[in-house]
Amino acid sequence: MPRKHHALAVLVLTAAVPLAACGDDEEKGSSGDEPTKVAMELKPAGKKPSVSAPESIDAGVVTVDFTNSTKKDAGLQFVRIVGDHTPAEVIKVGNSWGDKGTPLPRWIELEGGVPNAPPGTSETTTQALKPGRYLALRLDGNEYAEFEVSGNASGRVDTPAATIDATEYAFEASGLKAGKSRVRFANKGGQPHFVVGIPLKPGKTIEQAKAFFASEGKGGSPPFAENDEAGFDTPIQDGGGSQLVTLDLRRATTYSPASSPTARAAPHTWPRAWSPGPW
Repeated sequence: MPRKHHALAVLVLTAAVPLAACGDDEEKGSSGDEPTKVAMELKPAGKKPSVSAPESIDAGVVTVDFTNSTKKDAGLQFVRIVGDHTPAEVIKVGNSWGDKGTPLPRWIELEGGVPNAPPGTSETTTQALKPGRYLALRLDGNEYAEFEVSGNASGRVDTPAATIDATEYAFEASGLKAGKSRVRFANKGGQPHFVVGIPLKPGKTIEQAKAFFASEGKGGSPPFAENDEAGFDTPIQDGGGSQLVTLDLRRATTYSPASSPTARAAPHTWPRAWSPGPW
């Protein structure tokens, strides 16, 4: 089920994002309950890696610690399956949606997950899971583990000082700062969204990024470093979903993040890029 990061090529709008000073995260709105701890892993298993996850997870707020024990970057997308459908159906329909633009049925719900982790490292996400049947799916290879979420969902995800809120064709961000910090990504729109952060190449400007996006990728070489390890992305969230992810933003680097709606009718991404200024 690809996300098509290379489709970041249609609309661009520059917006100012205030830069907070470096320091400890300040969280507010605590639910008062500690999230359930869950461990997941992608590990080598012959020609293709395998995903391990608990068979059952309590509904409510969970913190998922994901370990990537393979030699390539990897993350997990959580997919909630509504009704009597198989994982093979999810993968077939999801690939058709990502590759051909066929509509994504409502029985597939995109419920966040864990951002990409470099080889031999870990990533953590905190989010609410409602009851149902899920896949923890590696998008780049379609490996998965099934798990069931059961019980009464309770608690809510805390709000840290740094937030990114996405809607259709727009976003709002606040409190982003240099260094590693927890950021709440919330989809306040009606379509699936994810966020990609792409560092600009030295000497390049946000205006050049806007022109490149407006040309739909035909305006010469991109002004951003597509494979830079300082880049980031988030899993896909359906409308109304949110989660806490860890972002490590470099000082003295200008980012061109894109708030990317991935429409159920056709998975086009319509970015809004911003320059937070030199960190």
